[in-house]
Amino acid sequence: MGEVMTGAGCDRTIAVTPQQAIDQAREGRIGPLYLVMGEESFLVDRVMRALRGAVDLGAAAAFNEDRFVAPEADVDRVLAAARTVPMMAPKRLVVLSSVERWDNKGSSRGGEHPLDALAAYAEDPLDTTVLLLCAGKINGSRRLVKAAKKGGFLVSCATLKRHELPGWIRQTAKAAGHPMDGSAADTL
Repeated sequence: MGEVMTGAGCDRTIAVTPQQAIDQAREGRIGPLYLVMGEESFLVDRVMRALRGAVDLGAAAAFNEDRFVAPEADVDRVLAAARTVPMMAPKRLVVLSSVERWDNKGSSRGGEHPLDALAAYAEDPLDTTVLLLCAGKINGSRRLVKAAKKGGFLVSCATLKRHELPGWIRQTAKAAGHPMDGSAADTL
């Protein structure tokens, strides 16, 4: 479950935890596509920063990064940016935030729903692009969410349950170089 797997050949349904995605980014193991989804904004921000920081945009970074916000952005422009070859760098980064705003949107000009267009791209993403899709909550029956689960590029940042908080606090403190015992984490 620790590996980020992409592509249509994957038949396991998995979601990557925020910590797994951050660890993979630190190790330089970056996939071509991520759907970072959930209502825990702190976790979403941490994952997005780690993934963005791990992408080598080269000396021409300004030419190799595009940012879009849905629904103002047109899905065709986002996908055109994702299909663009990087300039003098190994990778290019395309970030689309607020993807959940397209969840209830009707079809685009071509008749295809924006989330379905992203799901179609997910079937054969460009290896030289890292497409980061950031969303709050999207209907789990959407093709994009199903493809993300099947392809292993869903990073689930769900709100932590009360009983999960002490373990998460200990893990986060340890990762920051400040290990703490269970009673301190429980107190926080």
